[in-house]
Amino acid sequence: MTEITLNVKDEVIKEYGTLFIKISLKKQLENLSLLRQMDKIKTHILSSNMDYEKELENIRQKAWMSNKGDFLSE
Repeated sequence: MTEITLNVKDEVIKEYGTLFIKISLKKQLENLSLLRQMDKIKTHILSSNMDYEKELENIRQKAWMSNKGDFLSE
């Protein structure tokens, strides 16, 4: 793990607090990591020439077939 040191104005620290800033930055970095993973997945899907719309529809149909009893029995 890499440690990063940031210069933050004292008034920002006073306004928001150190803990809030740490949590906020951590969440933003987690979001960036997820976006990067999503881009990698998208690249793999596109390079596979898979018809993902068709695959998603098949998954939806299978889910509906296995769960429709729960919805229709009420």
